[in-house]
Amino acid sequence: MNKENCFELGSLIKPHGLKGDIQAFWDTDNIDLYLNMESILVEQKGQLVPFFVENLRPQVGQKVIVKLEGIDTIEQAEEFRKLKLFLPDEFVPKLKEDEFFYHEIIGFMVSDTETGEIGKIETIYNLPQNDLLVINCNEKEVLIPLKKELIKEFNRENKSILMQLPEGLLEVYLSDDKEEEEKED
Repeated sequence: MNKENCFELGSLIKPHGLKGDIQAFWDTDNIDLYLNMESILVEQKGQLVPFFVENLRPQVGQKVIVKLEGIDTIEQAEEFRKLKLFLPDEFVPKLKEDEFFYHEIIGFMVSDTETGEIGKIETIYNLPQNDLLVINCNEKEVLIPLKKELIKEFNRENKSILMQLPEGLLEVYLSDDKEEEEKED
């Protein structure tokens, strides 16, 4: 199976326990859609390798514990650390117009309703409390909570997201710039 005919479901994070279980991250808001799958594709050395799934157990947020057939020890599971997971395109659920997969918004331009363009999304941190967009704004890393209530407009065609950020959030990251400008004046 070729990557062109597949979508990235998520990634394996690290071994879980001693019997070959692996903690994984599902790049979806609804992990329930993927809890009954029989097999999955694991990217190993640039190739997609199919594995039968023995067991899937949901965890907190977008994490699951997956047991792949033939992986029975922590040492074997360790070899799968940080590998990407794929499924054939026919398994992609139909998303609503304002829904997206995390991997597809990398490179999208983020703007704020008050201050305008902030910068492009470089990556997304998946944290237990809250997922964070990582944006480069004026050579500074800005972390923005990825919460539906902050998103005012999502435009897949223009690769842009308009957000209404909490007051003062950008200033926390960019205040040094303003202080430097004031010193120069």
